[in-house]
Amino acid sequence: MSKKPLNPTVVIVLVILGVVVLGVAGYFVLIPSEGAKLKGIKADEQSAQAKIDDYDQKVQLARSAPKIRVADVYRLAKAMPSETDMPDLVLELSQLARDSGIRFDSISPQPSVPIGSYTVLPISVTFNGTFYDLADLLYRLRSLVDVHAGQLDATGRLFTVDSLSFGESPLKFPRIQATLVIDAFVYGSGASAPAPSTPTPAATTSTDTTATSTAATTTSTTTTTPTSGTSASAAGAP
Repeated sequence: MSKKPLNPTVVIVLVILGVVVLGVAGYFVLIPSEGAKLKGIKADEQSAQAKIDDYDQKVQLARSAPKIRVADVYRLAKAMPSETDMPDLVLELSQLARDSGIRFDSISPQPSVPIGSYTVLPISVTFNGTFYDLADLLYRLRSLVDVHAGQLDATGRLFTVDSLSFGESPLKFPRIQATLVIDAFVYGSGASAPAPSTPTPAATTSTDTTATSTAATTTSTTTTTPTSGTSASAAGAP
């Protein structure tokens, strides 16, 4: 008995259904894996963008940071050096006094006072002069270190006046006698680094037994006996 051939319409419908089934199966198989890949790509993109944004922020901070120039470091070291150098400090104060037309009667450095990362060096000075001499000295002390348009300008050490007292001078009016405590500043402790010490070889002492024994034998006690003449004169003495 021969089979009856299928209707062409039925064949077409079956083919279309097969294609649809394969498409649906491929969709459920391929789409999730592609979606996972897409999520991974988006995560990598966000991570890369975050790194780029962080780098741009660091570049902007670096560009906006103030530039440190060698001249600025030199001026700062001149205003606040890292060593005390008291002779130079006293010499600078004396030069300021001469420029002001006065002469210090006494300059007495006081014990240093460490404060955090710097050290204060108080110096007590006394002079006789006029009130205008005092004002000129204070102006010169203040003008050694200043800031102009945001830039440090230092022509000498940084000084501040801690205390000031004045009264009538023994030389009488209009001269006054003023006593000031002027503070200078040192970065750090102000102590200079100790020089490396060179070890000196220990001196070797040798004992010459022969010389010692010879010196010992030559040491003797000398007894003097009075001469006859001396005894006679002593006997004849009343």
